[in-house]
Amino acid sequence: MSSAEAITFNSFVRERVSRAEDVRLVVSLAAAIAVSDTLSLPQGKLLELEAYYSNNLIYRVETYFDALNEELIIDLDVARKVARSFWMIRAYAQQGYADKVILAKGTNTFIEKFLNVQMYLSEDIVTFLNTNSEVMAVVVNRIRPMVNKLASIEQP
Repeated sequence: MSSAEAITFNSFVRERVSRAEDVRLVVSLAAAIAVSDTLSLPQGKLLELEAYYSNNLIYRVETYFDALNEELIIDLDVARKVARSFWMIRAYAQQGYADKVILAKGTNTFIEKFLNVQMYLSEDIVTFLNTNSEVMAVVVNRIRPMVNKLASIEQP
């Protein structure tokens, strides 16, 4: 990512996020979601998705975050957890467990319950994403080309 891209992106985020203390979180979440979207999913059913992620994807995640963190201010702990969580949600949905149980209780939406969002993302992150869904969608869409560029460089 070039410095010019980073400056433009940071300005874009600051125009849309009114609270200064939320800028870092928005950038961290958007980067995590975009990075997660570039990660491959396993073929066929796996009993241990966490092991697949740790053994096959964590290096790529770290490489992307290292590159992004050179130009953007990212909370790496949050970004790592959220990237893993979004990948796990995608992988869980892809696995298509016919015997999965949907937890009925709780304040989560049906889709969140169906995808086991509460199992992978903290309630604080889910609330923040839902409360700021329009801004998050715009920022994720804006950072995706930068992450995709990193992904295309990384691929053999």
